[in-house]
Amino acid sequence: AVTNVANAQTVFYFTSSTITNGVMNGNAMTIIPGQNNWVVNATHPYPEYRPKDILFSFTRIPSDTADDNSYQWWNIGFAPEQGRDFVIGKTYQATRWPFQSATSAGMDFSGNGWGNNELSGWFTVLDFSTGAQGQILSAAFDFVQVNENIATNWNFGSLRYNSNVPLTTSTVPEPATSVLLIVGLGLIVYITVSRGWAAS
Repeated sequence: AVTNVANAQTVFYFTSSTITNGVMNGNAMTIIPGQNNWVVNATHPYPEYRPKDILFSFTRIPSDTADDNSYQWWNIGFAPEQGRDFVIGKTYQATRWPFQSATSAGMDFSGNGWGNNELSGWFTVLDFSTGAQGQILSAAFDFVQVNENIATNWNFGSLRYNSNVPLTTSTVPEPATSVLLIVGLGLIVYITVSRGWAAS
């Protein structure tokens, strides 16, 4: 369903782990187009051979040369499996977009001269609609990107584009940790730790 544009918002929030990529360093950032010279562009960057892929480009152009925040840019791209549509409510396991296989979803968050050679993660589609010509009318995605496939090096983001889905600004939940114990003559027990101990 098309979002209620009267109550819609366009905003991009993201944060990172403290062991990070050297760009965010554990800090959070919120971008609202129309404020502080930020603009956003929502496109299908590969319309001929991957028409379902989408890219949101947030760019900040300084108002003058004395602007100490200078030029900035952040991009976030998403793709379902090749030939498929995004499914609202679905969480996709993703690899680096646009180099993912045809059977895998893709994602890539980058900006300000920083990016990944490889990555993994997941994203959830909370809202998505397009017009008669395929133009993006609304979108709401939450994502976790694991940079260079290092578990302690992640980014969390919440994107809203002309959407009335509330923004998610909580930090990434602590993942369950699988602990491998070897007891006696090779008995293997997995214990899942998630805000407490629970033996399986």
